[in-house]
Amino acid sequence: MTGAEFIEIMKRVQAGDTRALGTIYQEYHAKLYFTAFDILHNREDAEDVASDVIVKLAEFKGDVGQISNHVGYLIAMARNGAINLIQKRKHEVTVAEVYETEKPGSENGMWREDLFRLLTKEEWDLFLRHTVWGFSLKDAAKEIGMHYTTAKRRYRSVKQKVRQYFDN
Repeated sequence: MTGAEFIEIMKRVQAGDTRALGTIYQEYHAKLYFTAFDILHNREDAEDVASDVIVKLAEFKGDVGQISNHVGYLIAMARNGAINLIQKRKHEVTVAEVYETEKPGSENGMWREDLFRLLTKEEWDLFLRHTVWGFSLKDAAKEIGMHYTTAKRRYRSVKQKVRQYFDN
């Protein structure tokens, strides 16, 4: 979805068109989930944060035309939501409970948690930006401060690890 399309859809949302919000949900919910999961390491919490971002978009009252980079805006909302949840939980439960994850199931093939455990932090960051958010490999590398040739090599490693995981 382009920035112009996002702004147009958000204007429809602000005018009360709830179906327009569904378009944003379909396009970005999984990406928001992955972004939150990167921080939280917990499926339910990441799902809550992703859903909260969608709700906040539905309630957005500002000038959507001022959002110059909607993808960056959404990433920031998901990351901030996850960090805020951790801060809130620090006062409610132990740190171990915040980071506790359920055992992965098998109904959907590779679980996000499996993928997160399989990859290094750097590989996960590259995967998240390139595969989930659709950044070009060059832009993903630039955003995380990695040289493009290094990013190509690391991304090949990611693909190899995933293939090996499925072959076993």
